[in-house]
Amino acid sequence: MQILRTAEAVQHYFENKIDAEVGRLVVERMEELTDEDFSMEDLVVLVILESGDGIEQLQDQLNMRVITDLGSPLWEVIEEHSTCYELVFVLSSSGYGTLVFASKAEAAPDILALCQEHAYRSPPDVPPGAIDASVDNDTAHRGGFLLPVQKGNQ
Repeated sequence: MQILRTAEAVQHYFENKIDAEVGRLVVERMEELTDEDFSMEDLVVLVILESGDGIEQLQDQLNMRVITDLGSPLWEVIEEHSTCYELVFVLSSSGYGTLVFASKAEAAPDILALCQEHAYRSPPDVPPGAIDASVDNDTAHRGGFLLPVQKGNQ
């Protein structure tokens, strides 16, 4: 399990990444979440699961359960990408959280089953500036508050 708590750790991981998509997503999320007012350490910890890292190991790292005893999820969203899953956990009321990346090829069976059952499939990326690119403001699947613009007849 890789634990990335600083921008320097993200840069080191990106330079030595094994899964190109996970490396791209890690850097992308860090850039989305940080700015001149907030450092990565203030907002998020990135966890990259490796072969053999299952739910028990993840729970130990998060110091919390992933699912309640009654089966309720404690994550905000699980997003499916082409080669991995991204699990989002908000750990405090300040918004501090953990993003967990699990490679489809190396995920432990229990993590893979959890993700396959609960994942939201992200839409394919459209090249910037594409003429017929749809404008989709629906960020609810990633914890956002924007809703899609209604098109056509209601």
